[in-house]
Amino acid sequence: MADYTDKDLQSCVDAGILTGQQYWDVKAHVRRRNESVTIRREVEYFRLISGFNDVFVVVGCALVLAAIGSLFSHVTSINASLGVAIGGWVLAEYFVRQRRMALPAFALAITFCGACLVFLIQSLGVEKLALVSLLAAAIQALFWWRFRVPVTIAVSVGCIVFTVQLLIAGQVHGVLVTIPFLQLTLGFAVFAFAMWWDLNDLERQGYRADVAFWLHILAAPLIVSGVFSFVLMYGYDSLAFRHAVGVTLIYAVLALISLWVDRRALMLSAMSVLVFTYNKVLNEFGVISLGFAIAGLVVGVGLLVLSVYWSRCRIAALKLLPARLHRWVGAQKS
Repeated sequence: MADYTDKDLQSCVDAGILTGQQYWDVKAHVRRRNESVTIRREVEYFRLISGFNDVFVVVGCALVLAAIGSLFSHVTSINASLGVAIGGWVLAEYFVRQRRMALPAFALAITFCGACLVFLIQSLGVEKLALVSLLAAAIQALFWWRFRVPVTIAVSVGCIVFTVQLLIAGQVHGVLVTIPFLQLTLGFAVFAFAMWWDLNDLERQGYRADVAFWLHILAAPLIVSGVFSFVLMYGYDSLAFRHAVGVTLIYAVLALISLWVDRRALMLSAMSVLVFTYNKVLNEFGVISLGFAIAGLVVGVGLLVLSVYWSRCRIAALKLLPARLHRWVGAQKS
């Protein structure tokens, strides 16, 4: 029996023999049969680029959308951002819905959202920013319904989070006010939503795992900014040794959660706070010129070691998690 390559399958899509969704279903089935789940989970795989042709298409789409925006602004009275949004949707009909190209899908989804935001702001005004953000979330949800691009869920949820922050915290001189407890609450809410998507695809074979990936990327900075604010809010100018201890303990808890759920976004987001705190504390102890270098070296080496021994560290971390919760984090596949 002949072996079929990705190019053969893509030719079937181009000829109309297979749909784009069937193409991805076939690839997912082959991966489930031939690949080890442990290896795939270890690298936290997600689909973004399948070849240089994806980059080629993204560059072409960028040029086309820029031209459409320019034509809309010069030939018609319609705002250029609306033309870019319409052009992005039209291009997505082929490159996303038919060809299922991951990188163009990501780029077109982000471009569509950005163009819609600009159009809504110019139409409704900055003073109605909460309404603008809520409408952008609804429009992005519509893009998800049509094209099923994983990042669109995170973008839509991000707009909702921004709306809630505006309605509760508000703005001062055009700058969004952040409330640590609110940031933390919203972060955990997004994290829980991300885990819901993960629970529906514990083997991380399909698009649900990709949706969860982007939601974890959104949740991480919200949680990090919220939780570390309680430690650092009164000590930015003169951080003491106790601040470094507190930040380290919090980072250890976040690292433990990351190992449990097999997601690295929390640790990556918290890394900058760790380096900043260590640098400031070293400065307080007189190590000024080399403070950042030492802090960066310690944190960087720690992350590299953890990356190399991620599977072993996860197995050790799972021993601290109650056995009844193991199936909720896919521990049986580790």
